[in-house]
Amino acid sequence: MEKDREIRFQWGTGRFQYLKIWLLLALIPFVAVCVVMYNVYVTMNPDSGPEGRGARSVAQQTVKYFSQDPSVKSAKVTLAEADTSASAVNVDVYLKNDTSADKAADLVSSALQDSTIREEKKHVSEFHIFMKWSVSGSSINLDVDCASAPDLVRGRLLSSLASVGDSKSIEGVVAKRSGPIVDYGKVSSVPSSFTQAGNPYSVKRFALSGWQIESHPDDEGEAFPTAPFAQIIGVAQQVASPGELGVSPYTNEGVSISLLGLTDHAGLNLRVESAAHIVHGLSGCQELGISRLLLDVQGQEMSAATERVGFSCQNGAWAAEGRGRTGDLENQILQSVAQL
Repeated sequence: MEKDREIRFQWGTGRFQYLKIWLLLALIPFVAVCVVMYNVYVTMNPDSGPEGRGARSVAQQTVKYFSQDPSVKSAKVTLAEADTSASAVNVDVYLKNDTSADKAADLVSSALQDSTIREEKKHVSEFHIFMKWSVSGSSINLDVDCASAPDLVRGRLLSSLASVGDSKSIEGVVAKRSGPIVDYGKVSSVPSSFTQAGNPYSVKRFALSGWQIESHPDDEGEAFPTAPFAQIIGVAQQVASPGELGVSPYTNEGVSISLLGLTDHAGLNLRVESAAHIVHGLSGCQELGISRLLLDVQGQEMSAATERVGFSCQNGAWAAEGRGRTGDLENQILQSVAQL
């Protein structure tokens, strides 16, 4: 009897061990299926996975960091999510008015160096801080791309804010290849900071005598070119209604002037005669420091489209650039100039 009970106990124990092994073997594919299903779900819904959690962590820590600084009026998360293409974080930061450019740049740079933000930011595809405030009459509204290293972001911010106190507004994106628009509003003369160094991807503009003037900097942003705007406007407005005047670097010693999309006083595209009047009025190109002149002129077929013609300053006189089909039109303009 004792031996029979011992045999039955061993058989029962062995059967239990066999059952545990069977359950374990059955559990392995079940767990594998669950893992696969979770991965598929996260792939289809990344906002519920680590990318989404990382985005929310960056956003929350950024708001917490800014909110602790006395120069910040308020900070809030406007976007923290992930989808199948990317993960993105947007944080709005309202600074107190008259917060200096240096303080604003330092604040963003130090936030990006915060340990939590720095680590979690690695898993976020797009991270933007939107900053709004005003300083000495300059209204600032910037979208700061925080994908780069803190010192690079700080440098871009400082260069973008170089005209604070002189310009009316500074608005736009501050990124690796983007700069804000610096607007001086309506002025009676060229603003003092107009030619100063700034963000190499910025555009500076102002309104003078009804004309919208835009200046694009050199490749390094070390200077924004200027030109004898009053003289150019004085010549152009004799045959054209107020429009846009663009200035950009062209050579080491001169600039390129663009008078594009102008219409005559009747609202029609500029004809050859009107273009000739402008070219003739700016005939002293070398003394004026203008190396190139671009104009939109009505083609000879009187189609709706205009032709863009170009003239370069050679030996102190305008010469047709003669590129493509506009060469004939440029020569016609120069012939009309010779008759004036």
